[in-house]
Amino acid sequence: MKSSIRKITRVGKKSYAVVIPKKWLHFLGVYPGSPVYVVMNDDGTITVAPLKTSASTPAKLGAYATLSTLTADDRSITKVVLALYSAGLSSLIIDGSASWDLASLPQELARVERVDGRALISFRELKADPREVLENMVRKVREAFRLLSENLEKLSPELWNKIHRIESELDVMAHLVLRLAIRKLIVETLKKGLESETLVQSVLDVSVAKLLEDLSDCIDRSAHRIEEYSTISRDYKSLLTKVSDLSSDVMMCYLHRCSVDDVLLNLSKASKLREELKELMSVSASPLQTLLSEIEVAITLVEDLLEATLVLAYG
Repeated sequence: MKSSIRKITRVGKKSYAVVIPKKWLHFLGVYPGSPVYVVMNDDGTITVAPLKTSASTPAKLGAYATLSTLTADDRSITKVVLALYSAGLSSLIIDGSASWDLASLPQELARVERVDGRALISFRELKADPREVLENMVRKVREAFRLLSENLEKLSPELWNKIHRIESELDVMAHLVLRLAIRKLIVETLKKGLESETLVQSVLDVSVAKLLEDLSDCIDRSAHRIEEYSTISRDYKSLLTKVSDLSSDVMMCYLHRCSVDDVLLNLSKASKLREELKELMSVSASPLQTLLSEIEVAITLVEDLLEATLVLAYG
């Protein structure tokens, strides 16, 4: 990294400039008349970077990077953007992003502008904690379960799209939790050495984020299949409601670090639900078996969540 102390120069009546060494500009491929991207960062620094890039992978320049989307889909682009945010970048330019769905990027993390087919992203100061993202994930999974269980008789395409949208958001958020947890571990290690409690908490948070993402996938698939059936049995509705209630209790149990006794009680409830599921599967017609299989997956994921909660409780 090169650095230099420069004086501010007045240009006209209302503008100011900083003289940049010629060698630096040539190194960046910038010449008089070249367009540059200027960002006022939240940390009080200013980033000046060339707009033109042919790179297909991120090219880092201080706290700035460029990225060419090529043929990447929205979800892949969003994950790369989140990874760069987690790495501490303050700004990013995405070339060829005219068709990128900006709604897939959490707006509380960045300010996005479109200029000449490029997305100019100014990241907000990195304050997000994996725990905060995890709490948001829990809220969204509970919302997806609520939408499904309360609308079994009238699951319209609009409602299914809402559930599907939540699933997509959970996918992105799980990716963000992983990146933030890794960054947190690195920062904590550099500051004061890694404590075992921090390590356990971070590993568990990442694991739980993945489980919540899988649970939202399960809800999404169930909603899609329910659309195909004209009627849903009362027994299925009852079982789904019980699984929804238990999953909600378990998620809150993890967030609030409940006692070992509470974890064991919920494990007992999960076992009873599994027995109820087996009985229902033995007498149900073939079309319903697919839906019941999704409930079986959901119960397994809830049990996995309870295992993570148990580790946290003993810690």
